[in-house]
Amino acid sequence: MKNLTTKAILTATGALIVLGGGLSSASAYTSYLADSAGRADVSSTRTSYSVKDTKGDGNRVYGDFWLNTGAKRQLVTKAYNQTVSQKLSGSEKVASFRACLDRPVEFDTCAKRQYI
Repeated sequence: MKNLTTKAILTATGALIVLGGGLSSASAYTSYLADSAGRADVSSTRTSYSVKDTKGDGNRVYGDFWLNTGAKRQLVTKAYNQTVSQKLSGSEKVASFRACLDRPVEFDTCAKRQYI
């Protein structure tokens, strides 16, 4: 009975370690920027990213994304409360990203670049 209990505890502990590692790699990171021109909510995991406009003031918001391959991608919203998403495939991974507000007359405003 003692051997079975010990094996069960070790198996359960091993499963938690494996699951914990899987969950941490899927963690979502968030960057947001808000001021009188709008609010951009940008979130990313290593394999996907999304942008949402949560202020609804007529200004578009966008997210800049840099991949581990050196490529840069951008997602832009076109309407209030719209969420635009992109899922990566293959070996591409998100390395860093930031939320930005599109200002037609002035320079765009962007949050500090966040590294994953």
